[in-house]
Amino acid sequence: MFPSTTLQRRHAAPARAARALAVAILAVALLLIGASAANAAPGSIEVIDRGPTLGHDVRIQLPGGGSTWEDPGRSVIQVTPSGGPAYEVAAWCVDTARSIAGGTVFPVDLQTAADAPELAGPGYAQAAWLMTRADDLIAAADEPGFEAAAIQVAIWQLTGQALNVREVTSDPALNGRAYALRIMAAGRTAATTLALSGPEGGLTAGQPGVVTVTGTPGAEVDLAVVAGSATLSAARVTLAEGSAQVAVTPAAAGEVRIRATAAGGVLWRATHLPHRGSPQDMGYVLPTTITAEAALTAQAAPVVTPAPTPVAVAPVTTGRPGPARAALRIVKRAPRSAVAGRVITYRITVTNTSRRVARGVVIRDRIPAGTLLRRLPARARLDRGAVVIRIGTLRPGATRTVKVWLRTRPRLDRTVRNVAVASASNARTVRAAARTAVRPVRAAPAVAPAVTG
Repeated sequence: MFPSTTLQRRHAAPARAARALAVAILAVALLLIGASAANAAPGSIEVIDRGPTLGHDVRIQLPGGGSTWEDPGRSVIQVTPSGGPAYEVAAWCVDTARSIAGGTVFPVDLQTAADAPELAGPGYAQAAWLMTRADDLIAAADEPGFEAAAIQVAIWQLTGQALNVREVTSDPALNGRAYALRIMAAGRTAATTLALSGPEGGLTAGQPGVVTVTGTPGAEVDLAVVAGSATLSAARVTLAEGSAQVAVTPAAAGEVRIRATAAGGVLWRATHLPHRGSPQDMGYVLPTTITAEAALTAQAAPVVTPAPTPVAVAPVTTGRPGPARAALRIVKRAPRSAVAGRVITYRITVTNTSRRVARGVVIRDRIPAGTLLRRLPARARLDRGAVVIRIGTLRPGATRTVKVWLRTRPRLDRTVRNVAVASASNARTVRAAARTAVRPVRAAPAVAPAVTG
């Protein structure tokens, strides 16, 4: 945690005069866009954590001339939409002209591209893609603080908050990594729509057919055969122009089901209110996994030379038939006790205990009262107050474990009961609960001040 004082923006002296005119121009611009901002949803934000960061200030060159000194990195904010439940999310600065204070609640407008058209532009779209990949990139990095700083610098450049040059900061290594991240994000965006369609005439066993993937331009899509027997010409495609084609070759006649999966989410910007100098604007994406399926029918290949039909002999079986459905078991673990204001880590394990493949396995973990979502696990989304994690196919005996992180309210003083549900398209729904006794931090006894004289 960082102190609940303003995160100061230290501008170089020559930049102050140059930016004074920019502030006046900005005030006029705010009046011009007032009608657009009026459509935004009111709400509030509060910075509750910051990190990882670079750990020291570096000079950042600004587009209009001059520079600012920053310690770039990731923040965690609590967002409270007006009339809606609060949630926590990783957020990134998209405004180098303002500062933000930790521990202070700021009224803001919560905007999407429907409210602010610039959020639909290529720069913000690529920044949104980086935001959806940030957790994985930071977790895999040898120096998480350095990686978070490079992501923030790249986001500043993509959103027009830092100068679009290779040597944008005073740290050469940071410049190189930020440039690599921008190359990685070029032409990509977080997915918001996804669809699959097969050939009009269907498929023929042993012959390739074309499946078309459509969706958000720039989205990366993973493809897999989830039912039937078939091979795909590619397991991942990029929707450069909003569509891509993949060849599928069925091995035999029957139904073939193909699933497309893309990491997505809607880009939000928490924007300062007009005529207010703080907070800085923060951009964030609530990550979600978007899926689409196509069920295709493969016809048998035409028979060129019919073979003689052998005499069929019905097999004789004894004993009871095997189970017609899969079976799941779910176990949920959590600490027995926790301190209010801290994060509780839940481990949810789902196992296929049957001899059948469990298909379409989904874990649904409802966020209990008194807690806030710390961050979403991979391949998860928020749905009506619950974390939904799509596991997909689970083979007999296979086990998957996921983690969910919830932060307790600062003054919570009761037991939190968290229930997780696992379901599949061919298995009964199972449940598991975990209880954690949460107690507030005990205040130290007051010490009377010394009195002299």
